[in-house]
Amino acid sequence: MFNIPEKTVLCLRQRYIIEEAIGEGSSGGVWKIQNGEGIWYAFKLFYKREFDTGQTKNFLNQIHIIQKIEHPHVVPIVGYGLLPIQANMPMLLGDEWLPSKSEEYAQIPYIIMPLASQNLAQALTSPELDPLQRLDFALQFCLGVRKIHSYYVHNSPTEATVEPFFHGNLKLSNLLLFQQGKKLSLKISDLGFSTGTADFPEQAPEQREHQDTDYRSDLFCIAKILQTLIQEPNLAITDILDQLLNPNPNQRPPLLPKLIQTIWEERTRIYKNKLAYTMYLLGLNLYQAGQFDYALQDFARAIKLYPNFALAWLGQADTLRQLGKTKEALDSYDQSIALDHSNALAYENRGELFGEQGDYANAIVSFKKALDLDPTAASVHGSLGLVYGNMQEWEKALEQFSRLIDIHKDFPAAYADRAEALVHLKRFEEALEDYRHALELNIDEPQAIQVKIQEIENIQNKQSQ
Repeated sequence: MFNIPEKTVLCLRQRYIIEEAIGEGSSGGVWKIQNGEGIWYAFKLFYKREFDTGQTKNFLNQIHIIQKIEHPHVVPIVGYGLLPIQANMPMLLGDEWLPSKSEEYAQIPYIIMPLASQNLAQALTSPELDPLQRLDFALQFCLGVRKIHSYYVHNSPTEATVEPFFHGNLKLSNLLLFQQGKKLSLKISDLGFSTGTADFPEQAPEQREHQDTDYRSDLFCIAKILQTLIQEPNLAITDILDQLLNPNPNQRPPLLPKLIQTIWEERTRIYKNKLAYTMYLLGLNLYQAGQFDYALQDFARAIKLYPNFALAWLGQADTLRQLGKTKEALDSYDQSIALDHSNALAYENRGELFGEQGDYANAIVSFKKALDLDPTAASVHGSLGLVYGNMQEWEKALEQFSRLIDIHKDFPAAYADRAEALVHLKRFEEALEDYRHALELNIDEPQAIQVKIQEIENIQNKQSQ
């Protein structure tokens, strides 16, 4: 790497102290520098490129154009120029590095830009980058490229026609992230600085084959980057990316505006869903605290944000049930089930509400559906057993309580309920055994169980006389 001594002073329009090297790319290296006010910048020196006089002039003209592209998602260039070097070392006067117009030494272009916290390639290694943040970065990236393409330039000083300016070197490592308060903002760097020789994974086929390129090459690179950035893109985004990845640049449609709109819509959808989930959790906490009126408001907000949110409909149904609004509760249970046929809890809770209303036939249907989805749901076996008991179908009740005990052997109430079924079936010894086991497991209200035991013993005594 090009060797710059530590604490070298850059004497430009401002004085900067070069602190340390922070990276090296295909065209040069980057150093961390600080001005006299303590503000950090990135200093990029293009020492890997060979410049004759004409190339140097064109390069500086290019930077001058780039400086005019002002956009929140394009890295601004705060300074540029030429610095003298000799034998891969800066030409220093003491510890100071000054611009020079002398033709005795080679002149190397440099730029100064704000210092980023990291690039997107580095950020994508973090598991904390959620889908919403990824879509935010995708949107910022596309908006920045749209601004770049909206700037038109002459291909050469002699040509009257103008064409969109384009980046030519779009890749993950050239997308920089800057801390802005608590959020990260993506900005595009290195536009127009492509060496034209180094390959990179995101480049278009015509770039790899060193053919003529234009803004359509950027479109291919955008699609490659977004394939990495957006996890599980929806069909609309996928369709646009597929079209932009056409290997023939002449068949790549100008879909960047449509892509921006589609990403915005998907981002809005995910944001609303995320906010809806927050509202749902607030409602759940209020429900568990017994604040049913307030819980109902938050569940309603969640549903308004995300109408297909099955859990929010379930929460609303449970709350309406607690408030005694049976019809509304059943409607909400039905809506939750319609949105998610696999949620056993929705069937279970609906079954309990049917049971409370004495609608045992529908309660049984709901409980059986819940058990189809989750045969190990102990509470459903218990609820179904109670319904059969209310219908005086004690053999079926006994079967459900026994299955509950098989799943949850230390549940005292299950033994008491099974004992009740056994009493009605006149299987008194088995009933006594279950009641006594319930006592051993410290069932609530043991006195009531003692009374039942005494009643069975009285019946047995009469039968033995």
